[in-house]
Amino acid sequence: MAIQINDKVVIDLTDDGELKDYFSRKSAGEECSMEIKASLDEASSEQAVLSIKGIEVDEYSSDKTEDAPKKKDVKFKMKSGGEVEAEY
Repeated sequence: MAIQINDKVVIDLTDDGELKDYFSRKSAGEECSMEIKASLDEASSEQAVLSIKGIEVDEYSSDKTEDAPKKKDVKFKMKSGGEVEAEY
């Protein structure tokens, strides 16, 4: 049996530079994998309220590492008449 969960968690990133950096590298809809440790403040039949004690992210480095664009050697030569010719 599959369980569908539509809950949301709001995390204050003010005092955690590593988490701020981690989330700044993510796009909306992209999966974030982490372990959240929390204590239960209150529970009812409709909701649970937790105080987050810590967050451990699987990897802080971005999965979106793009290779830097390769530089091409470009040489410019001045032609008579002020025109510039480029060689790649």
